[in-house]
Amino acid sequence: MKIEVKYLRSFAIVTLIVFYQLSYGQNSFMLLDKAEKNVTKGKNEKALKQITEAETCGYCTCGLCVMQVNEKANLLRYEIYKRLGEHKLSRQSLDSIYTSNNTIDSLKVLSYQMEFGKEFLSNKIDSALIKSKITCDEHDCFVQIPLDEGGKEIRLKIGFVESFQIQKIESETDRIEKWREQFNQSNIYKMIKEG
Repeated sequence: MKIEVKYLRSFAIVTLIVFYQLSYGQNSFMLLDKAEKNVTKGKNEKALKQITEAETCGYCTCGLCVMQVNEKANLLRYEIYKRLGEHKLSRQSLDSIYTSNNTIDSLKVLSYQMEFGKEFLSNKIDSALIKSKITCDEHDCFVQIPLDEGGKEIRLKIGFVESFQIQKIESETDRIEKWREQFNQSNIYKMIKEG
């Protein structure tokens, strides 16, 4: 009888721990869903607090979960800052997403078009590409494309595979040339040119 009670207690404790983990695990995504609803209602400050809480609640124990929370949180931040006309903050939100893809790059270009104007970007991109620079930190590489002397520039995140390939090239001139060749064939370049 004592053995059965001991097993029953152990089972109850394990069940409570698992249940707690599962319900706590939903927390990040539930908070992001609430934040999304607040964004649609225009309650931006409340949504930003929920986004931060979702990122810091400590649920995610695997890389996939962390990446999903990171992407959704920063896309929501992008939407908030875009609505507020805070173009730089909206792009910083996109830069904070761990991965890079055409959708994220397209959102960045839309942000630049809203801030600088479609025609301005379309007219400046080809001459600006010649002056572009690549900078890398410990995680990511970015290309900076100066548009004028007044400090207007486009800053695009280079994808992980491309970053790895570019970092292998020793000459800065060759790095830029390699990136420029790829960029001129991209949908992002076409999007900028067509305005």
